[in-house]
Amino acid sequence: MALRFELCTCLLHGRFLGDRGLPMEVGSREMAKAMLSLAEGTGALGPGDKTRIEAAVAGSMMAAKDAWIEDDLRQRIMLWNNAAATTNDPEAFAKTGFHAYHALVDDFGKDDSAA
Repeated sequence: MALRFELCTCLLHGRFLGDRGLPMEVGSREMAKAMLSLAEGTGALGPGDKTRIEAAVAGSMMAAKDAWIEDDLRQRIMLWNNAAATTNDPEAFAKTGFHAYHALVDDFGKDDSAA
């Protein structure tokens, strides 16, 4: 499997997936380009991957620079990436929807009896 980049439907972040390393969420075009450059340097790109990923990133609404990512989104990206890095099954975790995961995290520990 070659490197893939899946842009979220909200267009504010996306996920790198591949057969090398962990899945990784990014929230800026700057970080996406850095990841793409790293993948290119390690030979992780298949034919046409770079062009396809660059087009997806260019068509996103991600922040131009990593420092410009909205704070809540930055924290959620870090939380998702930390969970992906510490799970026993990164491949299965990579199938987790970003917003669905955070909805579960946000609801965790809420007292249902208070409703």
